[in-house]
This record gives sequence, structure tokens and C-alpha cells, in this order.
Amino acid sequence: MKRVLFSMVLLMAVSFSFAQMKNVKEAKSIANDVKPNFKQAEQLIKEAMKNPETKDLAETWDVAGFIQKRINEEQMKNAFLRKPYDTLKVYNSILKMYEYYTKCDDLAQVPNEKGKIKNKYRKANASSMLAERPNLINGGIQYFNLDKNKEALKFFATYVESASYPMLADKEIAKNDTLLPQIAYYATLAADRVGNKDAIIKYAPMALSDKDGGKFAMQLMADAYKAKGDTVAWIKALEEGILKFPGNDYFFANLVDYYNSSNQASKAMEFADRMLANDPNNKLYLYVKAYLYHNMKEYDNAIEFYKKAIAADPEYAEAYSNVGLVYLMKAQDYADKATTDINDPKYAEAQAVVKKYPKGTYIFRQGDAPLKLYFILEGMVELGSINLNGKITRSSYVTVGEEFGEVELFLRQSAYSGYAKAKSEVSVLEVSQNFFGGRCERNCVHHSKVVFNMLQLFAEKAEKHNRQIEVLTSGNLRQRVAAYLLENCDPDYRVRLHMNREDLAVYLNTTRPSLSRMLLTLQDKGIIRLVGRKVIEITDYERLQEEE
Repeated sequence: MKRVLFSMVLLMAVSFSFAQMKNVKEAKSIANDVKPNFKQAEQLIKEAMKNPETKDLAETWDVAGFIQKRINEEQMKNAFLRKPYDTLKVYNSILKMYEYYTKCDDLAQVPNEKGKIKNKYRKANASSMLAERPNLINGGIQYFNLDKNKEALKFFATYVESASYPMLADKEIAKNDTLLPQIAYYATLAADRVGNKDAIIKYAPMALSDKDGGKFAMQLMADAYKAKGDTVAWIKALEEGILKFPGNDYFFANLVDYYNSSNQASKAMEFADRMLANDPNNKLYLYVKAYLYHNMKEYDNAIEFYKKAIAADPEYAEAYSNVGLVYLMKAQDYADKATTDINDPKYAEAQAVVKKYPKGTYIFRQGDAPLKLYFILEGMVELGSINLNGKITRSSYVTVGEEFGEVELFLRQSAYSGYAKAKSEVSVLEVSQNFFGGRCERNCVHHSKVVFNMLQLFAEKAEKHNRQIEVLTSGNLRQRVAAYLLENCDPDYRVRLHMNREDLAVYLNTTRPSLSRMLLTLQDKGIIRLVGRKVIEITDYERLQEEE
């Protein structure tokens, strides 16, 4: 009895396996018919691709690829006969064919019981893939222009990666395909658009030899490493960028900015000297050295090298601007020394004063020595920094009840890393570092209360910065905008902006045009309503939550 049952089970298993193989062959037959039913063929092969009996057979994936090849042929036939056809289906069938034929080849390369490899599919499938490979570019461009960058990335990536497929090795595509660097650049761009840092790092190196896009691919790769927190790789990418693209300011400026901002001014100076040794008349290198002296308050040296940069390029606007600023700072130093002696005991007694600043005036400049903590009593203050190219980068605004200048003061830094400028007429309480640096002689309760309140303000600012970090790490631009609006909306479902669109774009780590387009998109979808330039009304709160 047991023998009979065992035989019946074995028979059923063989029959089931046979049925699945029958489905594979039937799927191919249907797809190859004069009037093919591709929907039926795809359904049959999908079942076989999942079934344990057939999913690991090369033939299954060969037929799957064949079906996609036939779909493409039928669509192209319609195009030739001027009949309606689906352009995207044409390209998607090619992409799927590549996927299935590659899987087929992998399985066919597995040695049999005798240790031999008998890959009967490779030659024909490789020929089909080579013939359709240019359409991977066309498909990628089609999706890229539709702003469907995730799909575009798949096409460009497949084109690039196929150059190293074992089944196409005899064609030496990586060596002979002159379009490969350009398409790798497209893949890098698409990856950047969807925020895929790993894909950027993967494809950018293959794009570096592209004549037009190489330097931008290098920039995107450097930015990707920085975004991932890999400082070592980021610095290495910047150094490589300097060597590969010496005419591009991005790499040198960012590298020196890093050294300067991380209190490695000497290392930055060494690097600048090394670059000047190779190219003594390079205006950027001269400007950078001047900039470093500028931040170190070695004004005479700064003036010398700014003038050298101007001599190298008489139309170098940033150098003219900064040499004027240095002369102004020198004059301010002379004025300060003429009116105030910091060693005078009376200076220490003036621990807190209220000062007013007209709109547009600087409370302190980048490079000034941090001696005070500032509290805003009236108005608004713009905080920002000036990069190596002389460009002002606005970072944030502070208003009534908020403080600024604490980072440099309490970390005992030698100079401010940025500037503070009156956005409107402001009234500021300036508290001397002496107030915090020593013990109150009378041990009064007011002193400790002020310190406690100050710590509370710092905590609130830290919380505010944490919220900003949450917004900036919320994914793509749509998600960041949604997160910002949800975080800052009032009980009446309105967001009242305390900054202009350009500053909001900086806050959200994007460009102003991109932000404007996103806001208009959300408005068109009926999620928000733009009320003038300073108010955004949330009209569908639940849908906005879904966007986050």
C-alpha cells in the first residue's frame, strides 16, 4: 500500500512539473502566433517564473524575454504601418527583455551534473539585446523628459551596466561604445533628481570622461558623499575634481571652505600654496589665499593677494569687492582702538548695553572677533556667510526674543564664521562675554536667572534646528515642502511666511524656481492656496499629510 501511495505522489509531482513546462511552451507559441494574445502569454509565463518547478530554468526566462521581444516587434510593426502604437510599451518591452535574457544567461551558465556549461541561448539573445540597446537610451530620454526620473534611471542604468554583461563580453562594449560616458552622466542626473545617492556614486565615475557633463558628474558625486556623511570620500572627490577639472572653481573652493570652517586654516593655506606652486598666476588660487588671510585678520597680506588676483584678471569683481572690505575692516579696527581699550576695567563693567542698528547695517561681519552675545528686542536680523567666490549665502533669520552669536562666543572661536545684518531697524541687547566668563561678585539671583533664561533660549533654538533637520531629511522636495507646511501651519490652517521665497528655498535646500513649481503643483491639486506672497492656506490637510 505504501509503495502505491508513494508512486502516486511521485506521479503527481512529475505531472505538475510537466504541466508547468507545458505552460512555458504554450506561452511561447501564443506569443509567436500570427495574431498573438500577449496578455495570455504573459500570464502563463509569469506563473512559470514564480513556480518552484520552473522558476530556476533558463528556458522559462528565455521565453519571458522572447515574449517581450515579440511585443516590441508588434508595436514597431504598427508604427511602420502608421497604426496606433504605445511608445512607452515599445521601450518598456526592451527593458524587460534585457532583464529576462540576463536572468536566462545567468541560469544557463550553471554547470550541469557533469560539470559542463551548455548555454544554447546566449548567441541569439545577445544578438537581440545588441540590436535593441540604442532604444534603452531612447526610453530613458522619453521618461527623463516626462520628469519620471525613477523610470529614466532604470533605462540609463541598464544601458551602462550592459556594457559589462558577460554575455556581451566579446563585443568589448566598454571599450568601443563612445556614448557610454554620456549615458552614465544621464544616469547620474536621473539619480540626483530622485535623491539616490548610491546610484550617483555608482554611475558618476563612468561619466567623468564625458566632455560636457564630466565636471558636473564629479560635483554630484562629491555632493553625494557629503550627503552620506562620508567626509573622507568627499574630500578625496574634491581633490580628484581639482586635478581632473582645474578650470572648475567648485572643487577648490569647497575644499578650502572645508579646511577653513573646520579650523584647519593652516592646512587650507598649505593646500593653496601647493596649488599656487603649480599655477602661480591662477586667479582663484590667489583669491583663496587672500581670503584665508582675510579670515585670519592678516589684512595687509590679504590686500597683497587680492591685488595679485586682480592683476591676473582685471575684471575679477569678487576680488575688488573683498579688497575694499578689507580696507574697511582695517579702518574699523583703527576706530575701535581709538575709542575703546579692552584692557580698561571700565570696559568689563559695561557688560550689557542696548544698541540700535539701522536697516542694512552689520552688527558683526564675517571674520570679526566674537566678544558678545546678542538678544533681539525689536526687528529682524539676517544671519549668513560669504563663500570663497564672494557670494552671500543667506541661511536664516532671527527675530524678537531670539539670540545669536552664541556658537562662536562659547566655543571660543577666534572669528565669526558668518555675518549678522539688520534686516530691518533693530534694537539689540549686547551682553559682554565677561558676564558669562566670571562669577557674580554679589552672587545675586538675577545673574543666575539670566543665565538660566539664556540656556532655555538655547534649548528652544536647538529644538527649532532639530525641526529644520527633520524637514530637510524628509525625502524629496514634495515631501520637504509638505513637512514644512504641516510643521508651521496655524490653527486656521494658514502658514504665515517670515521669509521670502528665495530664503525659503535655501531653507528647504532647493532652488527658488523648483520651490515655486512645487507650490503651484500643490495648488493645482487643490491641496494649498497661495494667498499673496506671505501666506499659504492649507485647503486639504489630509492630502497634504499623504504628501509628507
